[in-house]
Amino acid sequence: MSTLKTINVIHPSGSTNNLVFGSSGQIGVNGGTYGTSGQVLTSGGSGAAPSWAGVSSITLGTKTATTSGTTVDYTGIPSTAERITIEFAGVSLSGTADLYVQIGTSGGIVSSGYASAWATAGSAGTFTAAFGVRVGSGTIALSGSVIITHMGSNQWSAYGVNSTGSGVTLLGGNLTLGGTLDRVRITSSNGTDTFDAGSVNIMVES
Repeated sequence: MSTLKTINVIHPSGSTNNLVFGSSGQIGVNGGTYGTSGQVLTSGGSGAAPSWAGVSSITLGTKTATTSGTTVDYTGIPSTAERITIEFAGVSLSGTADLYVQIGTSGGIVSSGYASAWATAGSAGTFTAAFGVRVGSGTIALSGSVIITHMGSNQWSAYGVNSTGSGVTLLGGNLTLGGTLDRVRITSSNGTDTFDAGSVNIMVES
C-alpha cells in the first residue's frame, strides 16, 4: 500500500506518532497501522497515542410467533454478547402458568440456581428455576422486555417490565453460569401450558 502523506503528531510529553493517509483514503497510525474492518480510531487520552478499537454491535434475532408449543429457543448467541434483550408482544399462555426466561451454555439450559423476584400490584414472589415473569392467568397477554446483562465472570443480571393489559409486572434477578452463555429459552413455568398468542424476539449487543 503506497502512502500519500504522513503527518507527525507531537504530544506534550514529547512523543511522536504518525498519522498516515493511504492511497485509497485509508487512515493509519503509528507507522501505518490501519486496523481491521469495522474498527474505529479512538483517543488514548492526554499524552498517549490513538489506537484502533472495535465498536459495539447490535444484532436483532428472528421474530418468532408464540401461537403454539411450550418453548422458544434462541441458540448460537456469540461469546462476545454483553447484553441480551428479550422482547414480548402480546404473548399469552393457554393456562395460569407464569413465563420463564432461562439462559444456558453449550451444556444446555440452566433450570436452577436463579435468584429472581417479581412484583405486581399488591403481590410479589420469587423464582429459582428462571428469570420469571408473573402471569397467573390465561387471559393475560404480556408486552414488554426482559434485559439480561453480563456482569463479568459469567454472571448475568436481569430486569424487566411487562404490561399485562391492566397493569405491569416487574422482575429482577441474577445467575452465574458455569460457562459462556450461548442460548436463551422462553417457556411456561409448568412446561405444559402452551403459547396461544403473540410473538417474541431477542436483540444481542456485543
